Amino acid sequence: MAAYVCLDQTRTMGEHDTPSCYARSDQIQCCAGEILPPHLGRSPTPGGLRVAQPRSMMVTIVMLTWIMVLCCSSTVFVFGLDNGVARTPPMGYNTWYDVGGVINESYILATAQAMQSNGLVAAGYTHLNLDDGFIAPPNRTQRLGHAGRMLPDPGGRLPNGSLYADPVAFPHGMAWLSAQVATYGVRLGAYTARGRLTCMGRAGSLDREAEDMRRFAVDWNLAYVKIDSCHGTPPDPPGTPPGTAAIDQYRNFSKGLNATGRRVILDACWSACWPPSSCIPDGIPPLMDERASVANSWRIGPDGASWGRTALNLELDSNLSRWGGPGHWNNPGLLISTKNDGSGYSRRQSELQTRGQFSMFCITASPLLISGSVATMSTTDHATYTNSEAVAISQDALGEQGVRLAGGALVNAAGNPVGVTNVWGRPLTNGRLALAFINTGPTTVNLSCTAACLQPHFAIGARVTIRDVWENRTSVMTMTDAGIEMTGVLGSGGSALIVLTPMPPTAARHSPPSPPALCSLNGKVGPGGNCTCRAGWHGGDCQYLNLGPIDLSTPQGYGRAPNVTAWGASLLVDQLVQPPVFHLFATEEMEGCGMASWKSNSQIIHAVSSTAVGPFRRVGVTIPFATNPSVHYDHAAQVYRMLILPTGTAGKQHKCGGAPRFQNNETVPEVRGGSNQLYSTPSLDANWTRTAAEFPPCNNPSGAVDTAGVAWLLCHGGTKGYGPGFFLYSNPGGWTAPSARWIAHGNVLRAQDGVPSALCEDPWMWIDTVSGDFHALAHCYSTIDWNETNAGAYCGAHLFADNASQTRPWGFHGGANAPYGFANAFSTRERPFLAVNDLDGSPRVLINGVAPLGGDRSTRGKDWTWTLSQLIATSEPV
Repeated sequence: MAAYVCLDQTRTMGEHDTPSCYARSDQIQCCAGEILPPHLGRSPTPGGLRVAQPRSMMVTIVMLTWIMVLCCSSTVFVFGLDNGVARTPPMGYNTWYDVGGVINESYILATAQAMQSNGLVAAGYTHLNLDDGFIAPPNRTQRLGHAGRMLPDPGGRLPNGSLYADPVAFPHGMAWLSAQVATYGVRLGAYTARGRLTCMGRAGSLDREAEDMRRFAVDWNLAYVKIDSCHGTPPDPPGTPPGTAAIDQYRNFSKGLNATGRRVILDACWSACWPPSSCIPDGIPPLMDERASVANSWRIGPDGASWGRTALNLELDSNLSRWGGPGHWNNPGLLISTKNDGSGYSRRQSELQTRGQFSMFCITASPLLISGSVATMSTTDHATYTNSEAVAISQDALGEQGVRLAGGALVNAAGNPVGVTNVWGRPLTNGRLALAFINTGPTTVNLSCTAACLQPHFAIGARVTIRDVWENRTSVMTMTDAGIEMTGVLGSGGSALIVLTPMPPTAARHSPPSPPALCSLNGKVGPGGNCTCRAGWHGGDCQYLNLGPIDLSTPQGYGRAPNVTAWGASLLVDQLVQPPVFHLFATEEMEGCGMASWKSNSQIIHAVSSTAVGPFRRVGVTIPFATNPSVHYDHAAQVYRMLILPTGTAGKQHKCGGAPRFQNNETVPEVRGGSNQLYSTPSLDANWTRTAAEFPPCNNPSGAVDTAGVAWLLCHGGTKGYGPGFFLYSNPGGWTAPSARWIAHGNVLRAQDGVPSALCEDPWMWIDTVSGDFHALAHCYSTIDWNETNAGAYCGAHLFADNASQTRPWGFHGGANAPYGFANAFSTRERPFLAVNDLDGSPRVLINGVAPLGGDRSTRGKDWTWTLSQLIATSEPV
């Protein structure tokens, strides 16, 4: 290994993220006090939290667990890079504090699998980033250096100059690994350095910036590139600010990435505040505008896996909020999980401090990159990282970085932590405000944020709901001079995280805000709090559809004819033709096969009828080898849209009764989440054509477009499987906008009413054109769906929200019979679709895939499944 010359001592090379290292002949000059992983040859610098007497502040609610500060953010849109990625802070995993530079192919695959299986992918952690150590190690040869001297050859490059991974640790190469981890719903990222060498002495990218960016983005299909600053750049030109040469080099990287045409996050690991004293207490580092023009995120302080470094980096970030935003985020470091299995860095944060760090990273809109073992993380850490409400704060579409509202500096002039209390606030969409309370002192205290602290967000007399994220509690208060007090915030890193939501000045149909929302957003609150339901709904909370009768003796719907099996559909009406024509786009099994082979034999067919309930006459096949048609009219583009899930290819279908028989647990003919396709047509009678569109990782989506032209996706269970929950995304640019513009709004379904969120699937979403409210139907297994042994199967769930950004959690009605209101003679009733009148928002027709009691939905015969079309009465049931 090369030697570091660090002030007055020589040490083994290894400082990882310190940007102040620069080349001095064949040595490296570094700053003192960095933390090096033990496996790189030096023990970590002793840390420790210095505490002093805490200060007090204000707020009202009881807080439990402690939380501390590090970084929880993702990247958004940069001023000059203009690559359309990181509209919200990036979320994922980084290897460095987990295994350091000792990484290999099998561990990365296991990590990707663990991220999916333990719910991290579903929670939004979709980046898996390799840090230093994956490039092939140095050769035992020499090469001619820049100064005409013979230097050690860093290796890692093919004869044509292309980088390549360590063939022992990564025998299949990076392109193969990228494709493999994608099957788990994650995107691979990697690391390089802007110097001749990386921090571990592997080949760096000096003078090869564009070439290496093409290697990463095109050849390896990476989604994230971290560029370190070890072995830095040439001196700054005379008369220019410090860092000018570094900015020029990072600009070469960003230009190289943009030239590839790929949308890749660029993370500049070059600390803005180095040494830290340059930004304490109120210093602003030079060239901040330039940093935001060449990268999607940039490091603001030193590396380190301790509570002290977390506090230091948060303090450095406190003056830089104006540079953080969509596409360009301040990055205070990696999320430090608690568990340490002896590899990589010695991580020195308690679970309380890890939660505190996460709270603060969400408030400061920092990238959320977990660095610790994903497979063995503690239960508490997992609950912290996957809390959907905390993640929603991080990913809020407004993209504003939070600031300190009350309290003193977290560190002293030397950069060492001190015992204080802080309140930080972050504006959110829809007039909401998120607050984080941090206590770095030694004892438990009550923390307050007075009215002066909360202004201009909330005036005296304003009524607000207070949502305590970690305590899972909701309350209502009227703002007074005292503001809000959080009681019992633990010391040594304890924290609280709350969201304040303004309430209407007078009682309206959306109040009180505590769930369940009154009238399910399907009625109005009358005197005494009773619901007056709009047409098509009934029940105490307007939770039931007024379903008309079913006549099982008639072919109501589609698919009850001999040799036909159908399973759900979308229904639209063409009112330009008189009399109106009803168009059904249904999933049908080829050759009359049963549901056992839906993954290989499904196709989407077009059928028409003069009535909404049929019977429907089959017109032909619309899209072969596809299922789950979600059809809607795109008012902005004035075309019909169909979202589908591909299921196979020609020649792979299962011949019913023959061999080979593809089973549903086989993956050969199945294509899962992230592979959704979009089709369009100007007329329901015309052919559908494939439309170029990119989607976030998402399973069985339902789509809608609001009056502003924003495209919305509601999907179940992430990229594979069915849980947990339903995930909402929006794209302001509509269906054909770049995938990087999709905004994640988090999980809208939580385990309520005894229904495990992991057991719900196939949502159908619609936007009420009258009120703008969001609704969805779904079916949920276990308590409300599957009941094949006795009559009266329970099926259905109704979700609703008065806005998509989740000012309050989506309401939910499941349990016995909701939303259908009574039991029907079906063993299975799934794949809901609701036809809604655009003029008044009332429901008119319910579509389901159904199978009768006692039947076998997997085989051919009289008990085949079919698509049921059922009218909805417009008056209250007797």
